[in-house]
Amino acid sequence: RVSCHFTLTLMVTGTALNDLERQRKMTANTTGAQATQAGAFGGSRHGVADALTNEAFARQGSQMFGNLQQQGYNTALNAAQNQQSIQMGGAAQLGQLGNQAFNTGRTIQQDQSQQGLLQQGMQQALIDAAKGQFANYTNAPTQSLSAPLAALGATPNQSTETTSSQPGLLNYLSAIVGMGA
Repeated sequence: RVSCHFTLTLMVTGTALNDLERQRKMTANTTGAQATQAGAFGGSRHGVADALTNEAFARQGSQMFGNLQQQGYNTALNAAQNQQSIQMGGAAQLGQLGNQAFNTGRTIQQDQSQQGLLQQGMQQALIDAAKGQFANYTNAPTQSLSAPLAALGATPNQSTETTSSQPGLLNYLSAIVGMGA
């Protein structure tokens, strides 16, 4: 974009300097015609007049050239600054969109986490209910005996006893004698 402004400035500057050169030639022709009428063409006064004309046009041309270059520079600088502002604005918008996307993702993750905890709680409640039903099923025989025995006033013995023995030599001898008899 800046090179476009630079090219445009060169075109404008070239056109303006060409116009100025055309005016200088027209002025030189007019001065030459006047000198010819006065019979002084090619004389020292004619040379001085041409020199002053050329000097004035050179000064005007350099002033015009400098002003046009300054204007072109300022135009290109403003265009570059505007472009930079636009790009900075775009970058800021991208940053805001990225932040918004991050927050949206985080919100979705939190929602999914809460949903997972709710589902885990429901599954645990189902497991606990099934364990309770299974416990009722396994205790049903004992409970079904408890009601009639309680009506009779008896309490079933719910304890178990385990005994172990270590047979010795006499136990083996008595078992052999018992088999023979």
